[in-house]
Amino acid sequence: MAEACRRFPLPSPDEAAHALRELSWGEHFVAGRMVPSKGGSDLYLYNLHSAAVFLLDRDEARVGKGADQIIKLIDVDAFVAWLRDTVGDAALADAIARECPADDPYRDRLENVQRLLALRMVQYGAASDAMNAADAEQDEGA
Repeated sequence: MAEACRRFPLPSPDEAAHALRELSWGEHFVAGRMVPSKGGSDLYLYNLHSAAVFLLDRDEARVGKGADQIIKLIDVDAFVAWLRDTVGDAALADAIARECPADDPYRDRLENVQRLLALRMVQYGAASDAMNAADAEQDEGA
């Protein structure tokens, strides 16, 4: 959490709820996954949580060897725009844009996206926990 707080301002519970909300069809982000021996498929992501699950699932990233390895594909610049304009997380978008320059190799860019997204999700988890604790206190007081 300390590293996350050094990189990003701590989101309020309302900001976390907004960033983690379910998006509509026109607001989704399209990622890709490819298994070289079988081809590729699109994955429609309707919230930041589903993007994090897809991008941070290390087990899936290591499945198989060679022709059976799963390759995760995102347009990093489009992901930055989606984070900023649709999800509403300018801090994460700015960090990715700054630390994942277009001239870096794709693998390096993806690893930096994953690292920054993991840090931000720690903060969102803490904000969600605080919101749930406050809701529980209100329920007990009622």
